[in-house]
Amino acid sequence: LDEADRMFDLGFIKDIRFLLRRMPERTIRQTLLFSATLSHRVLELAYEHMNEPQKLVVEAETITAARVRQRIYFPADDEKIPLLLGLLSRSEGARTMVFVNTKVFVERVARSLEKAGYRVGVLSGDVPQKKRESLLNRFQKGQLEILVATDV
Repeated sequence: LDEADRMFDLGFIKDIRFLLRRMPERTIRQTLLFSATLSHRVLELAYEHMNEPQKLVVEAETITAARVRQRIYFPADDEKIPLLLGLLSRSEGARTMVFVNTKVFVERVARSLEKAGYRVGVLSGDVPQKKRESLLNRFQKGQLEILVATDV
């Protein structure tokens, strides 16, 4: 089970439990659960449906790559796109990745950026792997200024 924490957040816990109860006994199956964060709910699921679960934590050497700049803002919904456009206007041609929560918002942001004259690529779970690789390659070469993505 990948992205277990997101499954909880999206309300799929009943579905997950339903599926796990219909699988072979936990003592005779192998169950792997992956999560970027291990909330109490995820650990509870692990102990409920796994046989002697083992926790493996991978620590990053650095949280952010040295050449990557991160900023965080908390705008109201109607201020998000204007804020983004304002920030981009000051970025002087730097390649930029914009992460959003939903595919719908990916499309909305991409349209707004294209209207403003930016060369934009869109990444979401619906984009086939070959196209993802092509978009990333174009982004690296500078053919796309901005990638707008969900957490693919």
